[in-house]
Amino acid sequence: MHQQCTAMLTYPVLNEQSIDHWSVTELKAELCRRNLPITGLKDDLVKRRFEELQGNILGGEGTGGGATPGDDLKEDSTPGPC
Repeated sequence: MHQQCTAMLTYPVLNEQSIDHWSVTELKAELCRRNLPITGLKDDLVKRRFEELQGNILGGEGTGGGATPGDDLKEDSTPGPC
């Protein structure tokens, strides 16, 4: 039987799903909403979102547009200019 590595990086769970399991479209929409760059591979987008969350948690250093993690990906959100 194969054993899984237990030292894997665990990303935060938002909207009942770990951010590394979000689709590229969801990640780009969330980054755009927070005025963050939306270019790069999925790993880049996940890392950018993760770093923004860490900045918010560790002293509000994130560059987000004032949204809180509870505001993530609301269905009724009006899309921004992205």
